[in-house]
Amino acid sequence: MTMYHASIYRFDRFNGRPCFTDDEDAALGYLNGNAGYLYTVEIDEDALVVAGEATVWRVAEELDLADGYSYVWEVLEDEPAVREALVAAGYNAVEYIDLGPDNAYEHYTIMLLDPSLARIVAVDEVQE
Repeated sequence: MTMYHASIYRFDRFNGRPCFTDDEDAALGYLNGNAGYLYTVEIDEDALVVAGEATVWRVAEELDLADGYSYVWEVLEDEPAVREALVAAGYNAVEYIDLGPDNAYEHYTIMLLDPSLARIVAVDEVQE
């Protein structure tokens, strides 16, 4: 599957918990008008074991970590125990509907819990 990620930084591989969208324009919105790079990546769908939003919320509730959160991405970013529980359950990715900068638009997002699953196939320089 072809996905996109935009960043003001140039790099050769992803670290941490990179997020991707299938909408090139949605990815570019994260540059907030700054110059940067649009990464086109390939992710092997057959290698993915994807948790959905309901699974993330269920795990967060089981760990008593769901209170105070409105969005799945908040839980995933702020609660390492939720990510660890998902990985322990065999998941290596999470999919959800995200909001672009300033909540301006919704878009499909996949967060890889294993960044090695993304292979960069193109990097395009983006002007301000």
